[in-house]
This record gives sequence, C-alpha cells and structure tokens, in this order.
Amino acid sequence: MKIEELVNWSEPRKVSTKRGPKLLRKAPITFRDPFWDVWRAHKSDLKEAGVSVSKYDGDWQVCWWLPDEEAHEAIEQSRAVDTDVEIPMPDGLELYPFQKAGTAFAASREATLIGDEMGLGKTPQSLALANLDPSIERIIVVCPASLKLNWEREAKRFLLRDFTVVIARGRKAPATLSTDGPTILIINYDILSSWKETATAFAADLLIADEVHYAKNEKAQRSKALYSIPARRRVALTGTPIVNRPKELFPIIHWLDPATWPKFFSFAMKFCNAQQKSVGRYRTVWDFSGASNLDQLQNSLRSTIMVRRLKKDVLTELPPKIYQVIELPKNGTTKIVAAEQSKHEEIELAKKQLAAAQVSAKANEAGHQATLEQLRSKIQALFSELSTIRHEIAIAKTPSVIEHLETALDTEGTEGNPHKIICFAHHRDVIEAICDHFGNRAVRIYGGDSDVARQAAVDRFQSDPTCTLFVASIRAAGVGLTLTAAHHVAFAELDWTPSAMDQAADRAHRIGQDADHVLIQHIVLEDSLDAHIAKTLVRKSRVIVRALDAEHKHEELPRPELLEKDFAIPDKTAAISKIKELAAQIPEGYFAVESGGQNDLDFLRLDKPTEGKWAGRIFMARIIGGHRPQRVPFEQIATLLQKIIDAGPMVAMARYGQELGICGRCGRELTDETSREIGLGPTCRRKALG
Repeated sequence: MKIEELVNWSEPRKVSTKRGPKLLRKAPITFRDPFWDVWRAHKSDLKEAGVSVSKYDGDWQVCWWLPDEEAHEAIEQSRAVDTDVEIPMPDGLELYPFQKAGTAFAASREATLIGDEMGLGKTPQSLALANLDPSIERIIVVCPASLKLNWEREAKRFLLRDFTVVIARGRKAPATLSTDGPTILIINYDILSSWKETATAFAADLLIADEVHYAKNEKAQRSKALYSIPARRRVALTGTPIVNRPKELFPIIHWLDPATWPKFFSFAMKFCNAQQKSVGRYRTVWDFSGASNLDQLQNSLRSTIMVRRLKKDVLTELPPKIYQVIELPKNGTTKIVAAEQSKHEEIELAKKQLAAAQVSAKANEAGHQATLEQLRSKIQALFSELSTIRHEIAIAKTPSVIEHLETALDTEGTEGNPHKIICFAHHRDVIEAICDHFGNRAVRIYGGDSDVARQAAVDRFQSDPTCTLFVASIRAAGVGLTLTAAHHVAFAELDWTPSAMDQAADRAHRIGQDADHVLIQHIVLEDSLDAHIAKTLVRKSRVIVRALDAEHKHEELPRPELLEKDFAIPDKTAAISKIKELAAQIPEGYFAVESGGQNDLDFLRLDKPTEGKWAGRIFMARIIGGHRPQRVPFEQIATLLQKIIDAGPMVAMARYGQELGICGRCGRELTDETSREIGLGPTCRRKALG
C-alpha cells in the first residue's frame, strides 16, 4: 500500500500544530471513492502514518500529516550549544561554543530573534555577525539610553575590523553621516524617531535592536521608527521572548518575519486566547490579553527566527560569576564627575606627600611630627569631601538605576518564574528612593535594622513570588544572608573595598543556588571613579581566565562521572572510595577546589574553575568556611575527608590551616607565628575552645 497513490494529494504545506511543525497534504473525496475500501481495511496503519478523514463544509476530505524535517532541524539549531562554524574574533577573544551556535543561526537568516537568557552574551553574538560576514560594513544599534556606552565598549572589544563608532546624542540629527569605512551608529529608543531619516539614509547592512520589548507597542513613535528603518539583516535581542501576553510579541515578530506572521487576528486567535466580551448592552469587543498554545508558539518561533538557550543548557561553559559593567551617560552630571576626579587626584598627591614625609620622619621624628599630622588631617578632609561628591553622583544616577532594574524585572521574568534581583547600595537615601519606586515589590535592609526585621525581609524575598527586588546596604547585608532566590546582583554604588562587594555578591552565589551562575552588574556613570574601578576589576578577571585557559581552550578532557547532590555521604567508606575513583580519572596537574557553605559534607561535582581547567569541587564547610575557595591537588580530597573522620572537624581544620598557612576555619591569612603554628586564627581558636 503506497499512501502517495491513494488519492490525488495537494502539494505539501507547512502548518503549525500543538505537536510541532508539520507538512499537510489534502485531497477531496466522495462517498463512493475507492479510498474508503482501503481505509476500512487498513485504518489503524493509515492513522499511524498520519492519515485522517474529516468533513469540511459538507464535503469529505482526507488529510496526510507529515513531519516537517526542515522545521525540526531548525528547532534543534535554535537550541544548539555548539557548532562547526568558525567565528573569527580579535586576538585573545573567543566566543563560547553556544555563542558561536547563536551567531551561526543568525548568519543563516535575514532576520533573527536572539532570546537567550540574561547574562549569556547576546551582544557579542550579534556583533560577531560582522566578523563572520565581511560585507557588513554599516551597523545600526538601537538600545536603551543607559546601554549606549556599553555597546560602544563591546563593539570596540568584539569587532574584528576597526569600526568608527558614532553615538547619537540629542534630537537634532544630521541629514547624513559623513564617515568612511566600517561604521556603527548607536541610537537610543527615546530619540529614534528624530533620527529616523538619518538612520534610513545610513543604509545599514545590519540593524540590531537591543531590549526589543521597548518597541512592543506598534503605535508608539519609537516602534514606528524602528520598523521603518531598512537593513539587509535584522537582529532583535530580548531575554524573555515568550511573555505572558503574546500580543506584545506580535509587532516584533511581524517586523522580523512578515511572511510567517502576516496578520494579527489569526495570531491572536491561536496564541492570545481571543475572546469576545460584552462592554455594554448591545456591544462586544475582542479581548486579546490572554495566552494560549504557548508551546506551539515557541516551536513556531524556533523553526523560523528564534534562537534561545537557558543557563542550565550551557552550565559547563559559563563561569560561576558573570561580570558586567553598565556605564551610564554623564547627562547633566559632567561637573560632578569632574569634581570627583579632581578630588581623587588631590588625595593621591597627598598620599605621596605623606609617604615621603614618613621617610623623612624616621631621621628626625620630632621635627616632622607636625607635618605628618597635617598631611593625615588633609587626607582625612579630602576623603570626606570625596565621599560627599560620590553621594551626589549616586543620587544623580538613581533614576537611571531604577530604569535599568525596571527593565530587567519586567522583561526577564514570567508570571510563574519571576526574575529576582539583589540591588546593593551604600547610602540610605539611595536605597529608599529605589524601594519607594518599586513599592510592595521590594524589601530593604540597612544598618540599624533588628534581626527580626532582617530575617522577615529575607524570608519574603526567598519565598514570595511577588517580591522581586531586594535592596540593601553593602555593609549591612553583605555577610551572613542567603538570598539564593536571585541569580542577578546589581550594584547601584560601589564600595571602597572590593572584598566587601565580593562578599555581597556571594549572598546569591551560594550552595542551594538553583541557577549555579550569578550575573553581577556594576552600574556606574561614564568617566566616574566607580567606572574606572569596575572596569579594572572586570578586565583583570577576564585577563586571568584568558591567560590560564589559552593552552586548554575547549580541550576534550576526561570528565569523571558527577556525584549527584543526594549522594549517600553518610556512608563514609563509599564516599572516599568514589572520590578516589574520580581522582584516578583526572589528568595530572588538574586541581580540586574546596569551598565553605554547608554544615556537613554534601556533594562533589566537576566544574570549570577560575584556573581554566576541568576540576572537581567538594564542599566541606567543616574544613574551611571562608568566602574564598582554596586550591589543593585533587588526590588530597580523600585524605582530607579521612582527617574529618579520624580526628574530628576542628582538628582537621587546624591541620588543614597548617598545611596551607591560612586559618583552616575561616580561610583568612595568618599574621602571627602562634596562629601559623596552630593553623587557626585567634578568633577561631576562641570559638573552638568555647
């Protein structure tokens, strides 16, 4: 029996169904058609092959539902975490494999919606298109105002060729841009309508719309301007493409792919749970605010224009902490930023003068004592003045910080899975301004709060889906709290001490964090002291990873089986045996990382540590409870476990501290001979005895 010869089939047509994309072939039949004899004899086989019979407008028709192999392949590509396509990048930089796959997906289409989760690097994926396609010489980036400088910095970092970067400022746009060679024009949504003619004349090869949800209202001037700008390729970026109200998505996908999504009404009937509602005695209106068939919508998007990966899909490729610097324009704060820079230079000069005076004082202590006191007083006064200026800067950028948080909260989360953010600041009025804006969606902690109030704020943030923002003082909430409901940390202000910020960020990056990876953003003003500090910290972390990973970049290494989180650790013999088995599979020279955070032995896993090599990680808080992980050879893990079993936890901590020259309990450096000999610091010794 050949199904192809049963009836006179129509040409196959692509259709979207609840079970995914299909190819549909139809044929009209009459009641006396020979097909019925075959249907009665082989009904089960025909149904299994996708053949069905139905009546439409009084006439019989037979349908043949076939798998759409091309669409299924596209869906798999939209989830791909690797590709064979090589993406050229500047020296010392390389995309993660999943980012390469995203760029390759976009390169095969005229329009793409990159919907990767926040923190997975949608920006480098879109810019890498210009590296892959040398014919792309003119790029337009449309983004929120707070991200323009970030796009400028990322363009200079990731683009292989030397592009001239033009940032649109103000509403008075030039008729044309007189630039030679590769050029990238960066425009914020607020002024896009004023720059529409200039952008049109620019004749872009690539148009990138970052945070494209800004254009979800097709009646807004910014949306009309964006959709009217011609470009050979179009890429839209968003962290949450499937939203609770699919109607907000339609203008975007219609702009990207009008052939697949031509009419709103047919889209709304299928995906917006469209219903007619009475609004008066004789009048009804359509309600398109609902959602329906979201799985089908996702499959339809993936099979045509969307690539989307989640953090859980690419865990082995990501570092545990992903750092970003969000640099805000100086709009209206130029004088304050200049005053901060000037005051900082005065402090540095005074420090040098003090150092020189201290050297001179050793020879003539009495004669220089007054000078030393004057310099110390001067530095103290300068620091006080600088603190006042930094406070003014913090207040000035607070509206932009609120805008950034609002965007992330509204676009990255869904009703069933809200996106939560921990926002750290230093000044009370900044914390209050942020909390007042978000109202009941936020909780706060600052100095002076009682333990009961602190715990109530933590409990609500951890358990209440309507509470999506935790705003706190870096010093008041930087230690001792567990806030694993969030995997996104934003610093509205920076602390003088980098370790204080590390400890604050670790409120989210702790054992029990489902996401395993935390996005840490420093929100700073252009050219400010905070901007310099934040960029230096992030640059150093990238240099370390690049230098240590160069030799082993994406190398296929033996990867031992992971111990599950519920591994039966109470069976000590089995645990040690398993660890030794894993250790035997690790290539020579690879390391294990130990970290505190649990009350007892909990689990082993493999991870990509800061050393850029595959490693085992075992969490043993009763060996070290410090915030900074310590590195030891992998094969020593079994020995360390045995120490706990044989000698008890505090003795094991002391022995461990003796071996590494640190406090075995808290991980701090030991400064006195007695502590180094014992392996425990003074405070930890007192706790051990008490």
